[in-house]
Amino acid sequence: YGILFLGEETIALTYIGLVLIAVATALINLKGKPREGAPREEGRISLKWLLFVLISLVSNGFIGILARMQQIRFENACTNEFQFISIGGSCLILAALGLVLDRKWLGTVLRHGTLYGVGIGLCGGGKSLASLTAYLLVPISTADPLKTGLGMVVAFLVAILLYREKYTLRQKLGVLAGAAAVVLLAL
Repeated sequence: YGILFLGEETIALTYIGLVLIAVATALINLKGKPREGAPREEGRISLKWLLFVLISLVSNGFIGILARMQQIRFENACTNEFQFISIGGSCLILAALGLVLDRKWLGTVLRHGTLYGVGIGLCGGGKSLASLTAYLLVPISTADPLKTGLGMVVAFLVAILLYREKYTLRQKLGVLAGAAAVVLLAL
């Protein structure tokens, strides 16, 4: 969007970084041959998984586009009102959906999930505010891929250090590609 519609200037390293982000995403997420003794579904990409990945990709793209459009419309203002409307509105819509679709789990979620939900909400709001600020300082064509690459690296480090998760060589190469993309995009 930034390159095509806002005329943001780019250099060759920007395009290389964008390609590395796509490669990193594929290496980390695409399933390989199932492990020995693993369930049969492990090595396959389901249509449901692909659908949710595409919804996430498009949604994240639109978040950046709409945020930048708001800033341009209001002379690069990074206002709390935009945060309040976007996060508050989505909270109300999702709460209504939850009441309709998952009413039987409502009591359990309220008793046991409120702390996690509030924590996730605060982190999401902080991330959105940081993104809005980044869009004022860095072109959107660089800011969103930087967020993606850094997110891969941070999630990898947390998974390895805190949760002791195991990664395949392919996934480690994906994280390395994501880190390389961050370096190239930051130049």
